[in-house]
Amino acid sequence: TNFYVSKDKIYMAGKTGNGTYELIEKNKSGYLGVNVSSIGKEFGIETILINKKKGTFNYQASISVDGSKKIVKTDGLCDLYK
Repeated sequence: TNFYVSKDKIYMAGKTGNGTYELIEKNKSGYLGVNVSSIGKEFGIETILINKKKGTFNYQASISVDGSKKIVKTDGLCDLYK
């Protein structure tokens, strides 16, 4: 999985998926990005936490479909281009 961090966004591309996330936190240790969507009664939130020191990431998604919640979690290695 590869990430590109701009001034206010994180872009992800890889086997985990592709997406654009609002950059919420940026410091020496890493980055936190969030993507939220709402369509009708369905709601979803995705978070990306990138550890710059270890070259790892944590991806979590919570999707509410038909009143039930589904949660997806993935950890992995990443290349970070700034």
